Amino acid sequence: MSSIACYVDTNVKLHAVSDLIRRLVARGHDVTCYLPLEIHDSVAALLPSEVAIRDSAVVLQGQRFARALQRRLRSAATASWISETAVSRAGKPSAIKWMSNRFLRLLFAGCEPRFYNRRLERLVSCFVSKRFAEDAVIVVTRPTERLIFTNRRTKVISVMESWDHPSKDPLGFTSDLVITWNSETANAWQEYQGDQNVQIGYPTKLAYALEACRNSLSDRPGIKQLLYPMTFCSTSGRGQFEEEIRFVEMLARSLQQAGLKLNVKPKPNSVEGELSRLKMHCSNVSIGAYNRPCSNTYQLTELYNEVRLQELRQADGVINLGTTFALDSAAYGLPVLQLELQYRDEFPALTKISSYDHLKSTFLARPELTLKVTNVDSFKSLATKASVQNLFDERAFDFSSMLYHWIISGVDHENWEEQCCCEIEEVIVGAQR
Repeated sequence: MSSIACYVDTNVKLHAVSDLIRRLVARGHDVTCYLPLEIHDSVAALLPSEVAIRDSAVVLQGQRFARALQRRLRSAATASWISETAVSRAGKPSAIKWMSNRFLRLLFAGCEPRFYNRRLERLVSCFVSKRFAEDAVIVVTRPTERLIFTNRRTKVISVMESWDHPSKDPLGFTSDLVITWNSETANAWQEYQGDQNVQIGYPTKLAYALEACRNSLSDRPGIKQLLYPMTFCSTSGRGQFEEEIRFVEMLARSLQQAGLKLNVKPKPNSVEGELSRLKMHCSNVSIGAYNRPCSNTYQLTELYNEVRLQELRQADGVINLGTTFALDSAAYGLPVLQLELQYRDEFPALTKISSYDHLKSTFLARPELTLKVTNVDSFKSLATKASVQNLFDERAFDFSSMLYHWIISGVDHENWEEQCCCEIEEVIVGAQR
């Protein structure tokens, strides 16, 4: 059979592709995983014993000029990217780089987003040597290293790790095959990233919630305790965390008037204790479990997922602002009250998240299913138990149903691994002809 490389740079990304690797091994393929040394021990249990593990540094060596060129080109492309979120992350160039960046942006002037990767790849591929000896390489999005996938003789299969990756920024390389979460993300990938050979896989990141779904939404109990997942943490910067703390305090006080409890879920990379003041100021607030040890990322271990399931089991509903935990909640079967914050006078930094492309196209796509917060009076609908119950019986119920059907759109739960393996083999066979 064929030899297949799998390039993964974090523990979470390996979780996104581990089931697929096991199926490829079972079908007789030789699989080699290229991983950073620091995660070798922590991921060994996720991989079949037949999988060879190599240090990813061996494929990253050299090519300093090409890497610097790609970095500058991607920076210019991102600045021209239609996504407002991508532009905000790119930031403003320094005065020294302003002239060169302005020239580089002309390369993408008038170019539709779906053509960016093709153009970026053409500009750097001639400087990049083939780094993988295997017949094809699987890469989980969005990789920190992108240069090595631009070589024209390398067959690239991209596996989408998170639902919001299509519109984040141009990857910088094209893929011979892309495996996405569902039909909606497949369409978004074709629109933003431009790759047309797209196969629907499975939202593996939500598998823990989908498989543990406690009941249908219609069997929900009365509202007593709500869950609020934090969108930001103390390391987020730009004043967003401080504003969200004040926002949650206002939310908690309204719910306290309604006699309801609020459990605040820390962001995975939160610093332990950073939400303590909420509990001090609001007697109806409890703080969920912090991720231990605190890090800049998180690991989708069984223990981590069990903690999240426990938080979902204890909640009768979820109030969401800008975190993707709304997807986990809908997958589990909880009603989700999605807020659309348009309260610029009080929360200027926090309000910006309502303009993020991936939120606008999914969470905020149906305004009639969200609760718009524009001023202090907007919290009054959360100040009585009857009004809260009504919001969750209607808007939150319908919003969660919409999200659930979005999550599983086009997904073949029973056969997705087999179908994806067949598509991967087709790419390899095509390369060998």
